[in-house]
Amino acid sequence: MYQNLIQSQNAYIIDIMDNVKEFYGMHKNIVLPAIIFIAVFSLFSRSLQNNFVYDDKFRIVANQTIKKTINPIYYFTHPDAGRPLDGIEPDVYRPLSLWFLSLEYKMFGSDPFYYHLLNLLIHSGNAVLFFLLLKKILGKEFMAAFGALLFGVHPVTTESAAWAIQQNNLWSWFFALLVLNSAFSKSNKFFNKNRIKLLMLAILSFVSVFSKEQAVVLPFIYFLCLFYFKSGIFHTFKDIFKSGWKEFGAIIFPVVLYILFRAIFMGSFVQQEPWGSGRYSIFLTMVNGFVYYLKLLVWPYPLSVNYDAFPIVRGLADNYVIFSIFILALIIFTAIILWRRLPLFSLGIFWIFVVLLPVSNFILPTKQIINERFIYFALPGFIISVLGLFSYQARILFFEQTKHSNILKNIGMFCERKRVNYIGYAILIAAAVLIILTAFSTLTFMRLGDWKNELTLWEHEIAIKPNDWRNQKNYAWALESENKTKESIKHYEFSLELAHNSDLALKSVNVWAIAYIRANKPQKAVEIISEALKDFPDNDALLYTLGQAHLKNKQYGEAEKIFLRLSEKNNDEDVALFFAVLSQKLEGKKDEEKINIAKIKNPRFREQALLLIQGREKMLEKKWQEAVSLFITGLKITQSPIIEPYLWLAESFEKSGEKEKALAVYDLTLSVYPLSIDALQGIKRMEQ
Repeated sequence: MYQNLIQSQNAYIIDIMDNVKEFYGMHKNIVLPAIIFIAVFSLFSRSLQNNFVYDDKFRIVANQTIKKTINPIYYFTHPDAGRPLDGIEPDVYRPLSLWFLSLEYKMFGSDPFYYHLLNLLIHSGNAVLFFLLLKKILGKEFMAAFGALLFGVHPVTTESAAWAIQQNNLWSWFFALLVLNSAFSKSNKFFNKNRIKLLMLAILSFVSVFSKEQAVVLPFIYFLCLFYFKSGIFHTFKDIFKSGWKEFGAIIFPVVLYILFRAIFMGSFVQQEPWGSGRYSIFLTMVNGFVYYLKLLVWPYPLSVNYDAFPIVRGLADNYVIFSIFILALIIFTAIILWRRLPLFSLGIFWIFVVLLPVSNFILPTKQIINERFIYFALPGFIISVLGLFSYQARILFFEQTKHSNILKNIGMFCERKRVNYIGYAILIAAAVLIILTAFSTLTFMRLGDWKNELTLWEHEIAIKPNDWRNQKNYAWALESENKTKESIKHYEFSLELAHNSDLALKSVNVWAIAYIRANKPQKAVEIISEALKDFPDNDALLYTLGQAHLKNKQYGEAEKIFLRLSEKNNDEDVALFFAVLSQKLEGKKDEEKINIAKIKNPRFREQALLLIQGREKMLEKKWQEAVSLFITGLKITQSPIIEPYLWLAESFEKSGEKEKALAVYDLTLSVYPLSIDALQGIKRMEQ
């Protein structure tokens, strides 16, 4: 009876499988790609409600270039368009991704929803393209579908997919996957003419490389795949290369162009000089970095947007570097000796290391030791290697006679003796696949919540790395942007304790003092800055904040002295003169006011300054409508070189009860000064 029940259940399962198989056969070309796309898109749809975070504020919100022109030639000839703030040198050359951003801004403005939506569409599309490539490599659709789903839901992809500005990463690898699929396509009639195929490969490769420089490895990924496909047909390296040299040439030509363009328009291939103690230190550090990348691929937890604290290695005795060298050497050696026996495994391992070479730092030093977005396209290599091991072992478990593993052969014989049937194996494999995909999907879903806004992002960071300077400082900034200035002060103070060099200490002490000014404790800010000036005398940023603290404290004479000192120090700098004149006006020094206003070099700003100062005076008298009129008249003359007039205008609208206008001015302020806490706090007040 028990056996009859089992047979009945098996028959029922087989019947269902036959029906599914029949449906799949009728819609073979769309079912699995559609399932993959929908599954990945659904999981990542949580990010559609996310805001702009971190570098998005500089490279999108405050990037005036992408708002002014959609001319692609401009982005090829002006690499500084990627770093719109004054004083920041361009460090990357990605003209096409910037052009794509300009088109998006033209269509969608500054609404983060559409940027996140496009990220989701590209990432989901990448999962489908990876499925099509895996199908060519593996020849097994369902195994390819598992690999593509694993890629789509893997948590390390969240930084690229949930961070709006990392769209450049998604675009680059989207076109890279199109290149690989097109290069090995046999069924596409459009590619019957070889010249059309080569032209298409060159165009797609061009877009990939000029979207992000890491794609310069694309020709070598193509060659690895070519070697995998052809090694069973040709027996020499020369014959294999001859079979695909035209495609290789078409793919590598844009790489040569990229190198040439970057040399012409940027004049450099590195973001900075070698860090640590030189190339030897970089090599040892990145050995540890590569092992950490492998750890993230296997078990991606915890994830972080900030790896500043990743330890720099200066000798073989530091930070387990000998163990890391052993691990990497073992993996590479295994991939080499098993190329004939386990070609899929070897292909995946070489894929990982080739993709990571441009960001390895010991070739061309970058500003980051490691970043999760760097392994977005290394992940396919990892999945290919895992599937290679799985398919090899599966052949043995299903009783295939092999000479390569006595242990696995014995397992197969054991299973045969116990009469474990195919359905049992299928259920076991399905359960394992379900567990893996569920675990990774859960981690991804949780991680997407961290990217919701600045506060959630940095809350996560201080939870996993509380003793990191950047984490504490950025968390404090996020708290302030939520009108939690008093709470932010202790984190600014903690960031000062964590500062490990003078530059970081200066940044922390300055923002700490400014937070006290916003908290209506200007005297405390005066004390903090006065103490800091003992160690950093004549620092412009500290002096400017000290002057603002005196103004807030209505110590106009002290403020005047500070701003005049700054003006003289910087050759009658206009902004310092403006605040000196404002201090003199509020103190009632009319003669000095007239003398110094005449010293402002920019005639339009000089004309504007008179009206702005009068408007500020009316604000202090609580004559809000008169202040509004003066500010509007003044700001019509020219764009102000300082943020304060915009904030004063917004505050005047707010105090006079015109909240919609106040909100519009605060939004305008953020479009130019994306990190303005005062503007963010104003918007929060309006929303409440």
